[in-house]
Amino acid sequence: MLFHGAPGSRLFTPPVDVPASLGIRLIAFDRPGFGGSDRREGRTVLDTAGDAAALADELGVERFAVVGVSAGGAHALGCAVALGERVSAVAVTSMPGPLDEVPGGWDALDRRQRPAAEIAHCGGVRTDSVFCSPLGDLGAINT
Repeated sequence: MLFHGAPGSRLFTPPVDVPASLGIRLIAFDRPGFGGSDRREGRTVLDTAGDAAALADELGVERFAVVGVSAGGAHALGCAVALGERVSAVAVTSMPGPLDEVPGGWDALDRRQRPAAEIAHCGGVRTDSVFCSPLGDLGAINT
């Protein structure tokens, strides 16, 4: 299941024949407030896990991998946390970078970006080389 970035939508996918040629059934949907979906105030990244599980149930998919691109990375991690063994693998890419190395980087974040960046920060350890645990309070990130 692919979680698009922001801005983005379910249309942010490769041509259908590409994943099919690799034996992958690629599923993507519009998170609330994106594409053809209505915004839902107060949602968190953990709420996406319920949407993903409901979609997988409807499609008859028991276990699935999740991939998050950019802002979708937090949603993929949220699914991995909330759905446990149902998620067979998780991958994220292009998430917030090492803001400590960008002058003014932390100050440039808006209130919605800051919580995800703080989780990714891991106390000054570069997250491109180390996986941080625990993930922090993903339920506190409003989307």
